[in-house]
Amino acid sequence: MEDLPPVLRAGTKVRVTFGRHQGRTGTVMDEHALLPAGEPLVWVSFEGNEDSRLIALRFLDKQRD
Repeated sequence: MEDLPPVLRAGTKVRVTFGRHQGRTGTVMDEHALLPAGEPLVWVSFEGNEDSRLIALRFLDKQRD
């Protein structure tokens, strides 16, 4: 599999727009991963929670600093 350019850089603040974590904000911890179908994903650490979750890029909005 070829290397992909970063979809959202580590440290980027994001908000989830759909699904189980909708409305939560967090920080991108890893720049990208891919599902077998090729959908870009990122690891997000949510505010107030030490756990990270793998979230599809299409469900994230970048937040302004």
